[in-house]
Amino acid sequence: CAYLVHNPIALRMVAICCCCSVVGQGFVYYLIAHFDPLACTTVTTSRKIMTVLCSIAAKGHSLSPTGGLGVALAVSGVLAETRKKMTMRNKKMSATSKKGASTAISPSPVSNPCPSV
Repeated sequence: CAYLVHNPIALRMVAICCCCSVVGQGFVYYLIAHFDPLACTTVTTSRKIMTVLCSIAAKGHSLSPTGGLGVALAVSGVLAETRKKMTMRNKKMSATSKKGASTAISPSPVSNPCPSV
């Protein structure tokens, strides 16, 4: 704490980091409240993958073969889950249209754990 008092630039950077964390956590709560857990997992995993790749590109680092394999596995996992979800949604929509329903199926909302959000 004494370090931050004597270094106002560091204090400002910590404050900015805290604000960014609060905003990011707000988005996570919104995702959980309005979408299913798979959507939240997909978004957060995709964000982490992009953070790693942007960091490597921005700082000029290289990615080891093992690291590349890890990134490839993470990306393929996200794509597989997304494809599975889209396939299930399309099957539900086609089953509904065969029954003569005229409205599209939307994902059922998850109960809101934070009513004020």
